[in-house]
Amino acid sequence: MRARDAIIERFERWCDAFGIVVDRGIVGIECVSKSAADEDALDDVDDVTGCFRVVAKTRIDARTTLAVIPKAAVFTTATSRLRRDVGDGVLDALGEVGVVCAVAYERQFVEDGSSAFSAYFAMIPQRENLPQFWWVDEDDARRKVLRGTSVEILLEEDVARMESDWMEAVETLNASSWLTFDAFRDAASVVASRAFFVDEQLGQGLMPFADLFNHLSDGAHFHVVGASTKTKTKTNAEEDAIRLESCREIPAGDEVYNSFGDDHDNAMLLYKYGFAERTNVVRSIQFPDDFWNASNPSTATDFHAIACFYEWLNENYGGIEFEIDEDGGLSRGLLTALCMASKDDDEWLEYEPEADDSSSEEDEEAKTEEQQLKEGRFRSCVSECMDEEATSTSELLAEIKPELLFTLFAERFQYYCGDEISSAGPSELLVSMLDDVRACLASSESSPGSFAVGGGVCGLSAAYLLRAQELSLLSAALVRACFDDDDDDQEASDDETCDDDNNANDAHARKKPKVLVAAPAYNPTVYLHKPSA
Repeated sequence: MRARDAIIERFERWCDAFGIVVDRGIVGIECVSKSAADEDALDDVDDVTGCFRVVAKTRIDARTTLAVIPKAAVFTTATSRLRRDVGDGVLDALGEVGVVCAVAYERQFVEDGSSAFSAYFAMIPQRENLPQFWWVDEDDARRKVLRGTSVEILLEEDVARMESDWMEAVETLNASSWLTFDAFRDAASVVASRAFFVDEQLGQGLMPFADLFNHLSDGAHFHVVGASTKTKTKTNAEEDAIRLESCREIPAGDEVYNSFGDDHDNAMLLYKYGFAERTNVVRSIQFPDDFWNASNPSTATDFHAIACFYEWLNENYGGIEFEIDEDGGLSRGLLTALCMASKDDDEWLEYEPEADDSSSEEDEEAKTEEQQLKEGRFRSCVSECMDEEATSTSELLAEIKPELLFTLFAERFQYYCGDEISSAGPSELLVSMLDDVRACLASSESSPGSFAVGGGVCGLSAAYLLRAQELSLLSAALVRACFDDDDDDQEASDDETCDDDNNANDAHARKKPKVLVAAPAYNPTVYLHKPSA
């Protein structure tokens, strides 16, 4: 019996013993080798571990139950061996990090079979191939390709945060003998890519069988029914189990997909799950926190002003975003800051608005009449810029200094290249961007050591794809901001951008991307059941 068949058969027996009911007459588990078409590689346990998919054996109608999974079979802190050995209170104090520690601890008992979840853990790789591991080696080709992307922006802070969580866990659990940083990081990668939020009581956990479904944006074949502990009309069995029910017809032979979040752009998918989709139309470009500390002397003062405006706007306008959206448009907050920094009057550059708006009466009285007038004018101007009904995008763009707008794109492109940009103007800059896009798309198609999974690609191919899509969006934004005559009426477009960009014209496909925030990758984003407010 091949390694893949033995692993799957053992897992299916384990599912039966734990009460996981899977209709094997209509769905089956298949192994996808990391060596692509190399069928012999499926004899290698290390090659097949973690590379599975679920397929439809026959045509499946909508509203068909695919599987029923008892909560007792979900690996959470409540069902882990670590909770049994250290007690409830200690593990609960770690919050979401507790699941990572539980996975690392359980692995010590998998090989000898003493863990109740041994057969399930045999289906899981030691660690997922996530970008956090590419950052260990400065010469890693994938790391170099991801320079300047939203993934790099997030990872720069992620390592420090993960180390902090690990040290806290070691101290809390007195776990220096078994919880090394490598063990913690490996477990964190598994939790990042596989954990589901189950309910408020159990939190997040690893869900056997449910975590075998690959992702496809806007392509989920099933949804979750039941498991609401607050619904009194359900039987105890329904309250304690999760049911996967098809939401549309699935043709025989097709892969059955889940969706980890239809609002996830490829930066989020690659960062948390290790793959990117060629057809993903949810896109955006973020700006690093240090972006406004521009090295260009001609714009350093203006960029410093933007940094001040950014803090004030965040405080007073509920977390505005400095980003480029999927249409190639600059966000309203970014346009406002650029517009304010473009004011000719030096007082706008000298004025640094206070982030804290809770001034005392004494402070207000101490302000000179000139200061109060200046602050009033500032607030009035910002309010007018932020009001989309009062001021159109094209009107704001007309107020921005052309050299400042050009430098915005040139400096952001420099983050990807790592070198000084020698472009003489927007046209030359656009050519450089599109040359990079074409090269990345070609490399994504031919990169060695990459393989397809579900609806996407992994490894170096995914890194090149993300870079190409972000630079394609940056070039579209450059065209829209610097070349379009009427920004409000004309959509950003360019024939040299990614081939699948035409899909973005489908209004149904447009979604607000999941905003990447600096937090460890194992924070859950896959929700079977959203927590109550």
